[in-house]
Amino acid sequence: MNPHERDTKRAIDRFLAAMTSHDIPGIILYSPDNIAVMMAGKRRRVLATAAEMGSAAHDVFLETGIDIAPVPVWRDEWERLNMDENPILLRNIVRDAVRQWRKLRDARPRHPAA
Repeated sequence: MNPHERDTKRAIDRFLAAMTSHDIPGIILYSPDNIAVMMAGKRRRVLATAAEMGSAAHDVFLETGIDIAPVPVWRDEWERLNMDENPILLRNIVRDAVRQWRKLRDARPRHPAA
């Protein structure tokens, strides 16, 4: 793990510590500092969740100098990749995945038969 990856992991760990009110089974780093935050449970309001994550990420930036950009992705969205509201984003996460933190039962989404 290079120094930037180590710093990013530390920032992600701090971010996760701030997000204890959510069930987060995994994180996928899909570009230098963009993270897909895998959410378990019932889907919540996306904008409210994204705003909460953005606030936590901003606090992490002030503490660490690492500017992570979290995107909430609920498990059901991940499992039905091609039928989601934003399939392009999810396909980009799959394509650009760099590293995964916390073990996910199924790291790749299921694709419906074509």
